[in-house]
Amino acid sequence: MGSPKFRYVVFVMAIATVFFEQVSRFGTPIAIINGMVKQNCSDPNDDGEYCWSEQTQAALIGAFFYGYMFQFIIVELAAKMGFTNTVRISLLISGKRNNIID
Repeated sequence: MGSPKFRYVVFVMAIATVFFEQVSRFGTPIAIINGMVKQNCSDPNDDGEYCWSEQTQAALIGAFFYGYMFQFIIVELAAKMGFTNTVRISLLISGKRNNIID
């Protein structure tokens, strides 16, 4: 039968990429909350790394969510202004923001 056609290999790789991207997208908030946070801050045997309040945990998950929502705005800008102009503007904003912070 021979080796599989190139398009089938690319198709399987694309499906695997989308699958693993979705797993990492939805697994990150769960790992932040369940794996990194101490459930009992006074217990030295607790495996968690951080002692965050529920409000801090909610802020982290919210920031993660708004980061994904912000990408829709960037996609719309790229569709209207073009990819190159969008990258130029984002680099300009990022550079100015870094100058202000430093």
